[in-house]
Amino acid sequence: MQASKAVLFITTGTVLLFRIYSATEYRNRAKYTDFPYVVRLLIDKSGGKMICAGSLIHPQWVLTAAHCTTDYKFIQVHAAIKEAEKGTANSSQELSAEKCISYPGFINKLALIGMNLNNDYSLIRLEGSFEVDNKNVGLVVLENRTWSDDEQRNCLAVGFGAIHDSEGLYFFSVNAVHASCPCKTKKYLLERYICTTISEKYGSSICPGDSGGPLICDDKQVGLASHTYPGQRCDLFSTRTHKTFGCDKPGTVSSFTYVCPVLSWIRKNVGDSIPIQPAYC
Repeated sequence: MQASKAVLFITTGTVLLFRIYSATEYRNRAKYTDFPYVVRLLIDKSGGKMICAGSLIHPQWVLTAAHCTTDYKFIQVHAAIKEAEKGTANSSQELSAEKCISYPGFINKLALIGMNLNNDYSLIRLEGSFEVDNKNVGLVVLENRTWSDDEQRNCLAVGFGAIHDSEGLYFFSVNAVHASCPCKTKKYLLERYICTTISEKYGSSICPGDSGGPLICDDKQVGLASHTYPGQRCDLFSTRTHKTFGCDKPGTVSSFTYVCPVLSWIRKNVGDSIPIQPAYC
């Protein structure tokens, strides 16, 4: 039987209480050197504090989820998050956000429960630049190839989802499918999503603290963690629905926003170091 604990999930300034079921057999503790481009965001909002993940795409720019940065008051960004192992130097770095840019099409229809977030992309420009050494702090490569709708890929989701502590970096394997998500029917929206579902082999989902974290396929970032919802019941307002899905619960669908369709927007803001968007994603 899995142990459980209550945690606070803060979304867009609203504090929510979820029951978290640990899945240590599926989640793996990572060293920050395994994913040197992953940063932790400590966010102050009017409704409380929030922890999100993000990825360093430029020494001065972070890619994360728009619901993390909406209505923020202050954001502290930590790279090389954990102290180095005993006997070695502490290589952690911290910078504050100078400004945040949400994607123009960002829509949070259900802000009350923090779900159904369309175009959930945000860029954070930092007040300075991180020192990149490609060991402790590195830059992620954004994938810019076409992903066919019927192609399944084995990928890694990375973030700070609450298992034992809020500072630990974790990763878990997922079977990812592009443009094929339960309950999402509009073609335009489907093309912007990558979805994964809990199964016997893949037993974890997006949890509080994972939001904005990268989805990595073939060593490149293809998406970022956005939200979860029940795959069997699409009525998100149902009381029964809320009892049957959530962090690491069977039947929960994890929804990642697909990065490829917004590469031109990222490149426009960040610069020519970002890959060119292909004709079709």
